[in-house]
Amino acid sequence: MDGWKAPLCDQACPARKFGAGCKEDCASTCKYDICDHVNGSCRGGCKPGYQGNKCESECPDGKFGEECKENCPSNCNNNMCDHVTGNCTNGCKPGYKGNTCEEKCIAKKYGEGCKENCSLNCKTGACNHVNGNCSEGCNSGYQGLKCEEKCNTGQYGDDCDDKCSAHCKDRICRHTDGECLNGCVAGWNGKKCDSQCSRGRFGIGCKESCPSNCKHDACGYDHGNCGEGCKPGFHGNKCKKICTSGTFGDECGKKCSGNCVGGDKMCRHTDGHCLNGCQAGWNGTNCFSKCDIGFYGKNCALECGNCQLGNRCDHVTGTCQGGCKTGYSGATCLQAMQTLNISNSIVAGGVAVLIILILIVVIAFVWHKQRNQNKRKNEQKGDVELRDAVATASNENRRPSHDGNTQSNTAYDSGRAAAAADANIYNNFPMQIPTRNAIPLSNLLQYVKENLANPDHFATEFQVI
Repeated sequence: MDGWKAPLCDQACPARKFGAGCKEDCASTCKYDICDHVNGSCRGGCKPGYQGNKCESECPDGKFGEECKENCPSNCNNNMCDHVTGNCTNGCKPGYKGNTCEEKCIAKKYGEGCKENCSLNCKTGACNHVNGNCSEGCNSGYQGLKCEEKCNTGQYGDDCDDKCSAHCKDRICRHTDGECLNGCVAGWNGKKCDSQCSRGRFGIGCKESCPSNCKHDACGYDHGNCGEGCKPGFHGNKCKKICTSGTFGDECGKKCSGNCVGGDKMCRHTDGHCLNGCQAGWNGTNCFSKCDIGFYGKNCALECGNCQLGNRCDHVTGTCQGGCKTGYSGATCLQAMQTLNISNSIVAGGVAVLIILILIVVIAFVWHKQRNQNKRKNEQKGDVELRDAVATASNENRRPSHDGNTQSNTAYDSGRAAAAADANIYNNFPMQIPTRNAIPLSNLLQYVKENLANPDHFATEFQVI
């Protein structure tokens, strides 16, 4: 009988044996190697990894351990593990390692068997141990889950969130830090082309100097035009043009003074300064100002004369339009008149001068008359001698000629007529000397004043005498 030991069949099969004649071995997978001595079923259950009455079947896929109650580790590939130990027989899912795939990949490793390196563009170098995604984001200049892609053109920085400067040439910059790879457009400088040219500079790389005639030395940082206008005397976008003749100043908006020597075309284009100075009666650098009161003429260097109206005169000619002060004459009132006080001493002095002048006139008259008388006597004596000579010649002419006629006395008559003509020259001499009318004593002072004011009068009377 199965399960009993012969010959009497009164004893059960020994341990680890069962069946007819106790010839069958209990399954090795029976727990404690003990099975039913009759049918061989594992009475104590199965060893880990097996199942069934006789523990002949391995645990199904995904199960392991006693009574196959354990699930294979979740990180086993295909959920396959050793039915006994639970070790992952087909390896681990990406990101895990170890027999049971319970350990994550170490830092900077990921993937199947933890054989992959995290991207160098991951921040801190760390990535997801399973898929390699940069869990903390990308280094500057990169994008994508694994930070393997550079920023798109025109972008840079962390997560490529920053845009290249609009002043980068071609809008191209380095994806990591935004430095403009092709340089800057005109008017900007700096690595990122984010700084305008400093005052006084413009152009590509800010290498150009603003035109020297720009006001405040400022110009457009891109094109160099003088945006704040030109210095006085210049015009044009870059202030390179000099004001046209006759204009000056800011934007050439002022006209030269018509009082410049040479006219309103002769002034400096910057400040209107008259190049050849001012015409008479004007002063100042631009010749817009009349001479100060009391002065006139070229460079206002002449002082007005003794004008009646408080030293005011025409700023050009110096003419005293209101007349002269007492004692002065002439258009500019610079000719002094010798005024006399009514005092007896000045009257006496004037009378003395007049008397002296009269004496001079009388002496001159007497001397002149005496001289004429002496001259007359000499001429009369010569006349007598001439008549005697004429008479002698006449007698000789009356002698008979060869033809018996007496010569004419024409020569005698001619000589006599000439002598008579010479004698008449004394009768033609003007013996009357023109003089002034008699001066009453009551008008003597006025006469003296008039003649002292015009000293040439006495000289004229003397020449007449």
